[in-house]
Amino acid sequence: MIRTVLVCSAMLAITLPAIAQQPALKIETANITRVDGTRIELGLGLFRADGRAQHPVEVWFVEGGQRHKLWDNQGTFAPTQGGFRSAVTVDLRGRNLRKGKLEVIAPACRGGGCKQTLPLNGGANLRFDGAPEVERRGSDSLMTLKVTNTGSAPSAPCKLQVDVDGRRAHSTSVPAVAAGADKTFTFRYTGAQRNKPYEAKLVCRDLVRFDNDKGGRLP
Repeated sequence: MIRTVLVCSAMLAITLPAIAQQPALKIETANITRVDGTRIELGLGLFRADGRAQHPVEVWFVEGGQRHKLWDNQGTFAPTQGGFRSAVTVDLRGRNLRKGKLEVIAPACRGGGCKQTLPLNGGANLRFDGAPEVERRGSDSLMTLKVTNTGSAPSAPCKLQVDVDGRRAHSTSVPAVAAGADKTFTFRYTGAQRNKPYEAKLVCRDLVRFDNDKGGRLP
């Protein structure tokens, strides 16, 4: 029995340092932050529990069983909340954005959090473009909002909703917008609603989740 315990202790002494050498990495966040045609910018949060260091990061386009590497470089991982912020741009020209998706991978990572998957939702991206235009009509006013498709494919139909002072004031359908094109939408508000806070929201499935809102106070 004593001999067996000694052998096990020796095995542990050999095994534990090898485990400790594996970096505690995690792709904390991965989001599409900007779209310009087929060029897509990714915002990454790269986390490493035990100090700041560089490790490989890869971005893949995946369609069914087909995988194509789009980007491969060193990324900075750090023990900061949300991970160390990095930006990566990839070009999806010639890819099937209706069927494919993106995968962001840290090859040296072991365990959970080693991969983030991003749907491409067909390649369209609607966003509010520029400042609203306001025209007075008697005691009422008309506000015009411009919506632009910065993606590389036509958008799917969705909705535009406007809340004034926390209440739904306007809702309309947004038909398909061609890639690179824009459409304008106008809604009326009363003199009593001037200086009230408003929030316009595109209810869509597109590439960037963070540019579908616009707000302020009604002039």
